[in-house]
Amino acid sequence: MTTIHTTGTLPRLRALATTTPTSVADLRRVARRQARLLRGVLTSKTPLLTRLVELIPTLRIAVLDKMPVDSTSFWGNQHWHIHIHAGRLPSFHHFAALHELKHIIDHPLRQRLTTFTDADWETVADYFAAQVLTPALQIRFTRLERRNTYEPSQ
Repeated sequence: MTTIHTTGTLPRLRALATTTPTSVADLRRVARRQARLLRGVLTSKTPLLTRLVELIPTLRIAVLDKMPVDSTSFWGNQHWHIHIHAGRLPSFHHFAALHELKHIIDHPLRQRLTTFTDADWETVADYFAAQVLTPALQIRFTRLERRNTYEPSQ
């Protein structure tokens, strides 16, 4: 099992982008490596959202009733915040938290790279979340609705 010290999880995930990506395929390769590392420390019986906050002390996750979007992430008051719409299924909360976490991981990289579109970054964040949740869950993406449905693997 991979060991990540609690205070170093976010820097270690960011450090896996050792070269400057030049394509979406490069971003996906990095996301796959980051997902593998994170998956290794999410094996405890602690609920996923709680475990993410344990691993990243500067992270706060809130599930809120009134939100105009399904999920969002932002920096404020010396912490990263992930807000998730409470009206979605709990399994969506996991996917959304991981999707938003990928945006947080990529924040410094995204500030430097202007060659990728917002759609590219969204696709990579979806890919990362799916990679972390796999193989325990099979993910079906419904792009038109911008929602995700989960089915237990057979």
